[in-house]
Amino acid sequence: QLAAVAAPLSVTTLLADFPAPLRTEAAAVFARMQRHQIQLRQQQASTPPFVFGWGRLYLILPSHFHQLAAEDRWLMLQHELCHIRRRDPQQLLLWRLLGALCWFNPVLSRLERAFTHAMELTVDQQVLAQQPALAYRYGQVLLHSLKSQQQTCSPQAGFAQHAAEDGF
Repeated sequence: QLAAVAAPLSVTTLLADFPAPLRTEAAAVFARMQRHQIQLRQQQASTPPFVFGWGRLYLILPSHFHQLAAEDRWLMLQHELCHIRRRDPQQLLLWRLLGALCWFNPVLSRLERAFTHAMELTVDQQVLAQQPALAYRYGQVLLHSLKSQQQTCSPQAGFAQHAAEDGF
């Protein structure tokens, strides 16, 4: 349902304003990733980019994505493409299914959080291994992404937190 609300986006459009050397590198990476059947989508919300799906994968980009510098966009794309290469969306879905089936076991939720944390650290290490000179900039991109995520928290989450604090 989320993919249906987000507008389709082509690789050509996505890379249109990249500088020539960066556009060539990015196009080559996307060409190698064709076997993963990635569907690019841009949503209206200002959330960090993310990937989801099982057979057909959706790479969801935020509304403000084109306002970022081309190098920053490329770093964010490399991060998400690394998740795709590692099959992280499928692994996370399996963790969520296991957690739903074994909802009574508190250890599983801790294991899932540990897995997610380790997965993100591994992806960050892989991106930095490809672009070691951009380590500082990559950190800034990640912080900007986290800030945008915090600014777009849903009202329901705020209500749930407020209700929990009130003892409901």
